[in-house]
Amino acid sequence: ILGCAMFGVAIWIRVEPVFQEWAEFLELEEFYTGVYILLISSIFVMALGFFGCGAALMEHVTALYI
Repeated sequence: ILGCAMFGVAIWIRVEPVFQEWAEFLELEEFYTGVYILLISSIFVMALGFFGCGAALMEHVTALYI
């Protein structure tokens, strides 16, 4: 759930015109780098959660240790 929330916030920040105007006004070129890092990390968190749920569902003990 946290990964989905992070993903939603990252997409919202990226497409929201107010954030784009704010970043251009303050000349923050690195602003979008942070947004992309948040986007990639949210995908990683979602994949890790999905992998953990799948391992628990299949009762695969070795996968749960990873």
